[in-house]
Amino acid sequence: MTRAAEPPRRLVVAVALDTSVIKTTGTELVTLDVKRLIDTTYEHLDVRWQVPRIVVLERQHQMVTDGLTLLKHRAHLEFLTQQKLAALSESNVEERVATFIAGQLAALRLEVLELNAGAIGWDALIEDAARRRGVFKGSDNREKGFRDRLIAETFMQHPNTEPDYARRAFVTADPQLAAYVTSRVGANAAVAVLNSVSELTTHLGTLNSQLQEALVAILKPLASEMFLDASGGGLFLASGVPERITAKYRDVLARIPDGAPRRELVGWSVDSPTFIGLLPGRVTEWESRVVSLSRVTRPDPTGVRTYTYRFDDDISTWRSPGFDAPKLVDKYGTAIGSTEGVGLFGGSTGYEEQQETVALDEVFAVRWTAALSGERLSNPGLRGEVEHIESRGLQWGGLQSGQFRSRLGKFNLG
Repeated sequence: MTRAAEPPRRLVVAVALDTSVIKTTGTELVTLDVKRLIDTTYEHLDVRWQVPRIVVLERQHQMVTDGLTLLKHRAHLEFLTQQKLAALSESNVEERVATFIAGQLAALRLEVLELNAGAIGWDALIEDAARRRGVFKGSDNREKGFRDRLIAETFMQHPNTEPDYARRAFVTADPQLAAYVTSRVGANAAVAVLNSVSELTTHLGTLNSQLQEALVAILKPLASEMFLDASGGGLFLASGVPERITAKYRDVLARIPDGAPRRELVGWSVDSPTFIGLLPGRVTEWESRVVSLSRVTRPDPTGVRTYTYRFDDDISTWRSPGFDAPKLVDKYGTAIGSTEGVGLFGGSTGYEEQQETVALDEVFAVRWTAALSGERLSNPGLRGEVEHIESRGLQWGGLQSGQFRSRLGKFNLG
């Protein structure tokens, strides 16, 4: 009797996620990027998705905190709706968040890694905290350092129980936590410590395609230049990516937040591409993140000031060094490769109408392909539809990363 052929063995990869790569809005447990990756099917991989218990508790605290902000406005909401909102209480918010998280863990097939507190070397942990070593180094937030150490301990307590060929990955956007876990992992080639969901996507795509990681590292800068080169050419403009985004997401790009009379498109930013995998016929698949850069402006609450001034204001400074840095083109498609700025000079008594300007960017995912021959790529082309991933920025009152305040208005130079 002939035995049926056994199905090909799939590589088991256990992926543990830190809070820093799943944190998102107060109405979702994980980011859209993480959801998209969990929903990805790999022909040669069996991916097991995991979160340490302390990460679940952190997200629960963050979501409850966001929800409790509504309580501050309950009286106003009751006035507007003419309804009593007695159900809107702290205990109800906590219960609702706990129920939602439990449902999300099940729906996303996220395994919760429990911490065995008795297996922790508490004496060593206490000494590291006192001496500011590891995750405690250079941080005044000792609570965060303690939480990070528990996350690391949880990951180390759950080695693969699969055969020797199995792999593990720990993903965190926190450099200190990544460095500490790397030091604990040592030279174990079966464990990867990754710094972003993009790195994880490339890692899984490389394992699934059974390509050597060294080859993917060679291909990545080639793919970056192929999508958008230093002169502003490449697939990005040749295939009309800005026009496709504008046509499909016109309403998203035109959205004006409350309190802002206008929104201005500044240009486009293109991140270094992420390797997705290898398609039949030795065709590589990539994803490039394209960001529509815009500014929104509102009257500044500080109002109008009168004073004697002398100033040299740089409206914005952009640089684009190296293939890994975001590449910038203005709204006409012209590459910005060096400092671009606008300066105003002068000195007199006058008045100034204050306005606050912040960034409001839209992030899009563009899938594309290129043929692979040896260590070279050719014949690039778009694959599928452009997808809107998120809006980011827009934090009025106080400058955050990527934001700036401009001073616009009338000046008396007499």
